[in-house]
This record gives sequence, structure tokens and C-alpha cells, in this order.
Amino acid sequence: MSPGNACLEGIRVVEFAQYRAGPHCGAMLAALGAEVVKVESMARPDFVRYKMRPAGQGAPVWDAPPQPSQMNWRFDSINMGKGSIRLNLKAPGALDVVRGLAEVSDVFLGALAPGVLERLGLGYEQLRRWRPDIILISLSAAGSTGPEGRYRGFAPTFAAAAGLSHCSGYADGPPMEFSGSMDNVVGSYALLAALAALAERERTGRGQHADIAANECVAAALGSPLLAYLSNGTEARRDGNRRPGMAPSNCYKCKDAEEWVSIVVGTDAEWQALCRAIGAPDMASDVRLATAAGRKAHEDEIDRRIGVWTAQRGAYGAMQGLQEAGVAASPSFRTDQLFRDPHLAARQAWVRLEHPHLGTLHEVRAPWVFADATTRHARGPLFGEDDARVYGGLLGMDAERIAALQRARVMH
Repeated sequence: MSPGNACLEGIRVVEFAQYRAGPHCGAMLAALGAEVVKVESMARPDFVRYKMRPAGQGAPVWDAPPQPSQMNWRFDSINMGKGSIRLNLKAPGALDVVRGLAEVSDVFLGALAPGVLERLGLGYEQLRRWRPDIILISLSAAGSTGPEGRYRGFAPTFAAAAGLSHCSGYADGPPMEFSGSMDNVVGSYALLAALAALAERERTGRGQHADIAANECVAAALGSPLLAYLSNGTEARRDGNRRPGMAPSNCYKCKDAEEWVSIVVGTDAEWQALCRAIGAPDMASDVRLATAAGRKAHEDEIDRRIGVWTAQRGAYGAMQGLQEAGVAASPSFRTDQLFRDPHLAARQAWVRLEHPHLGTLHEVRAPWVFADATTRHARGPLFGEDDARVYGGLLGMDAERIAALQRARVMH
């Protein structure tokens, strides 16, 4: 790779995925420079393309492509940098098109229910007959093997099955429900698998199948609760924002409406710095609070004192004062505050993209900066926007063949 080029320049990815986990992986591959072609059809549309309807208005009608008035920014943010083609995988003749795509592609990215690709004739063994060094990245709730290998799921079930929900929430409340962030976790693991497979192929010339289990991705992110149970049998319990072995560790209300600041103390020196910063010499000299264990035993009392101090300050002011004193602190940002945060602005965390129907969009850029490589950002695709380029150019079909595919509802 030459300096200034994208890392995955020349890599082609075909994406069979909807909603968020698989598409997040595809978008990050596109940001790294891969050509990502999203496969869609009216027979199985990605419902994120359509605006959510208010309760009582029923489900969207899938008998026509999404019109500009139906589009929404959520799809674009999840699918930045991709192309889109129409291909109905269940239509007779679709397999020939997929074979053509496989022969000119490096990675197939699938986020369908376990067994669907195989039933469609698109399992790994078939794909490698068409292209021996192809890489298949498949995502599902629990993987394609084992007693749960046919289970389906979505973001909240990933967190529940992985144990994250059980560990999260307040001590006197129920397990916490997680949503779309779980899909991003799974998509990030799939990205890592794709990059590892591409690196291995470059070294050995061999492709492979990476079978991603969403539940396992989330469980791997737990870390401390799993290690605590394995080492001494301690079961995690819900305790709000508090962390074992650290006190204080919480999120405190500030003077402005809906503003909070998170504060964590990990050492005795940080505790003394906190006491100086909030003007609490009595707590600094209190022998009960001299150790982490002592502070943990009196955490409610400490939280009340800190809460009095933060209630008189804005979240940014509290953060700055504490950070200058050597104490870990950060506001709990609202969305509007993220756009005004000077650190994120300096990191160029947002990218402006122009959409022909949605206008100017402010999207989150890929979370990395390379010294000698380009990161690419582009808007998400319109439905079937790249039909002509892929069918006519990449696959070399003439107008008559394309028209026949349209009549047979293969391109649909």
C-alpha cells in the first residue's frame, strides 16, 4: 500500500445483511477503502431504509422502492460508503448472478439466520467452488454450530444471553435492556475477523469461513465479571454506576438540567486530589476513608458529599477542575453537546455528507486516524443505485440480459 491510499484498496465485499450488525461491519470495511456492494431486494428489504411509522399506522408497504419522503438518516449512517444492487436471492436465476459476484469478489458478508445461506445454495463450500480463496464472514445470534446453532436473535437478546443485562442496572432494579449498541459490538468483531482473514489470505493464499456468534461477542466484552466468577466464584451483581474496588465511582447531577458528570477514583492519591478539588479537607483526613476498602464501605456518604459539590457546577466546569487536579471525570454528554465538544471537534469526529434527498448529513466518522493511509467517507446508497455499474460493468451483462433479469424479478 502506498502512503495516502486506503488500507483495503482493491478489495471487494458483497454484503447480504440488514439492520445494523452486519451493515456496521460493511461500513467500516468501506471506510478502510474496500468496495462494498450491498445486496437488497423488494422481496427482503432492509427496513431501516424506511421511516418508522407512529403507533397505529401499520407497517410500511414493501411493494415499491422507498421514495424520498420515506427515507431516513439512520440507514445512511449505518451504510456509509457502500453501493447497492437489487437481487432477489429466492428468484430462479439469482444463483448465477451470485456466482458472478463471487468470482470477482474477495469477501462475502452475511448476516442472515443460520442455515439460510446454505438453503439458498450460498454456503461456504459452494462459494469456494466458485472462488477458492473467498472469505465468508457470517453473523448470527449463537453461531452456526452447537445446541443453539439455529437460534435467532437481535440486539437485546444478545445482551441478555451474554449476561450483560444481568450485570447492568441498579441494585434495586431489574436487568437493563440494551439495544443497537450491541449490534455495533458484534459488527466490530466481524470487522476484526474479516481483517484477520484477509491478512491470512495475503500470507497463505487461502480463504476461510469466519462464523461470528453475537452472544459470544458480547460475552467477551464482559471481562471482569467472567474473570471474577472463574477465579473465585463471585457472581456479578447490579450496582448502578459503581465499580468493584473503586470508590467513589458514580455519575453525579450538576446544576443545569439534564447534566451529569462521571467521577472515578482508583487510588489513594486520586482520593486526596479529589478532596482538595472539592474543598473537603475533613474527608481527606478521615481515617475511615484512607483506603479503597474504607471508601467502599462509606460510599453512600461520599456520594452525597460529591453530589452537593457537583450540584453547584456545570458539567464542563466540574470536569475541568477535577481533571486538572488529576481525577478522572467526564460529562455524560447529550447529543447536542457532542457536536460542540472541543476534543471531538479537534479529532474531526464528524463528517459532512451531501445526500440527494436528505440534504446535508453530519455523520460519525470512522474512529481512527492513519498517518499514512486514507479513510474514506461517503453517503449511503440509494436503493439499487449501482445496478448498472455492477450488472453491466462488473459482471459484463448486456442490456438484453439485464432486461431479462428484471422481467424474471431477479433484479427486483
